[in-house]
Amino acid sequence: MKSAISILIILLLMVSVAFANFIFSDYEANPSNNNVLVEWVTKSESGVTAFIILKSNDDRVFREIGTVDAEGAGTNYSFTDDNDFS
Repeated sequence: MKSAISILIILLLMVSVAFANFIFSDYEANPSNNNVLVEWVTKSESGVTAFIILKSNDDRVFREIGTVDAEGAGTNYSFTDDNDFS
């Protein structure tokens, strides 16, 4: 579970740095029951239509596990990862 949290946080950071069209002001991922709850807030968004959530079980190959529609800067976003690593 700890690995999944790290992967999702790292992914959010990588996307923020790689694509300067949005900036995170806060983000976190926490275990919740058998899931991981990922929450973030953007400081600015420009031309962003959605956030794609990716996951990896080997830190090399990532697969899409969901999307969250963009709603504008200052929005509190969340995504619950209830998928296993299979």
